[in-house]
Amino acid sequence: MNMFKTATYIDAEITEYEGHPLINALPRINSPQQTAELIRRTPVVRPEEVILPAYIRRHAMLRIMDGFLYPTKAHLQLEQTISSMIRQGYLSRNIANKSYQETLNSTAEFTQNVSRNAGNEALVSSVIGCSGAGKSTAVEAVLAGYKYQVIMHPIFQHVQIVWLKVECPHDASVKSLCINFFRALDLALDNNNQYEKQYVKPRSNAEMLLGDFARIAALHSIGLLVIDEIQHLERSNSGVSERILRFFVQLTNTIKLPILFVGTPKAYELFSPSMRSARRASQFGSINWNRFNCSGIVNLAT
Repeated sequence: MNMFKTATYIDAEITEYEGHPLINALPRINSPQQTAELIRRTPVVRPEEVILPAYIRRHAMLRIMDGFLYPTKAHLQLEQTISSMIRQGYLSRNIANKSYQETLNSTAEFTQNVSRNAGNEALVSSVIGCSGAGKSTAVEAVLAGYKYQVIMHPIFQHVQIVWLKVECPHDASVKSLCINFFRALDLALDNNNQYEKQYVKPRSNAEMLLGDFARIAALHSIGLLVIDEIQHLERSNSGVSERILRFFVQLTNTIKLPILFVGTPKAYELFSPSMRSARRASQFGSINWNRFNCSGIVNLAT
């Protein structure tokens, strides 16, 4: 079960963040040293295991390797990227603004209304690396630094979801993607699959599901949408993959929802011209994640 937090608002750390409840309910911006301490994982090594024969000790090493994460410069870059994306995405979604609250209540028209406050920068980035390079582990470690995934704002009668991680389905279908989204949402909110039951019906078509996906993402002020295993779209026909990618671009353009794609190098071939354009326009760029460029161990003493 996820822990829910009732919002407490910190003083804005820069002028642009003043008067933004969704931003000021977040933890303070981490320094590189704080990030390193936050994501470091040190496994337990039991003294009695040290003296075991090598062929038995090898089995204990598997546990140690799985539980080990030492921060590198790439981890710090990833944390700064995610931190900035969340806050920049919230700038045009101010729940303290009465006009924005009215927009949220008019969910059927949200795509037309919310876009009027949208800026020009595309809030899209990606973490691309070979399987087993640790990219998903790194993303999850950074997200775990946001202790509370769900923040309640009683004053505004609003429920904020700071981040949501959705796996791109193996069959690369629109319906499966939306099912994964609603399941991840239900898990975050601990609401007994209510969203999946409400929106995923036998007769639900792709257009309806994508519309519901976007509306609920807006209503819960999702700070960052992480799409993992994005290379699975390669298995769909080009029309479906193009449609899904265009939908993601629309989310960033209309409701200012930042999206972080995580996948293998196969994902590079998937991005349509519109998606490549969005990624070029992004302030955050892309992170190439592999075993070799993650060097640069962070000195926690500095």
